[in-house]
Amino acid sequence: MCQCLQLTIDAGTTGVQTTIASAGGTLNGKNYWSFTYDTYTIVIWSTGSLWIATPVLGGGTPQARYAPSPLGDCPETSLGSPVNNFWIKDASNKVLKTFSTLGVLCLDNTNSENQERTIRD
Repeated sequence: MCQCLQLTIDAGTTGVQTTIASAGGTLNGKNYWSFTYDTYTIVIWSTGSLWIATPVLGGGTPQARYAPSPLGDCPETSLGSPVNNFWIKDASNKVLKTFSTLGVLCLDNTNSENQERTIRD
């Protein structure tokens, strides 16, 4: 399973930010990850049939969706089209410019729980 996930995002507020978070647990048999961008929380989790990014685990207004087939354990893709190959921003989301995810190695595999770090240039 994908223990740590890297999110690169630009929603037009603070520019491009890359953050790595470790899995916070599982939901619907898949890991989920929580990120902070500017003052916003973004949780990436699986419904069981697609990956979704929302402000809270298990609900909230979707910011982006990704529905690969098969679903897999790690949502590794970028913003684009169609939804089975890329993250698709929700129709109500007018500001999302960059949104990409990548499975990465955790800094400390022995204690990776709730780890989050931001990469600065």
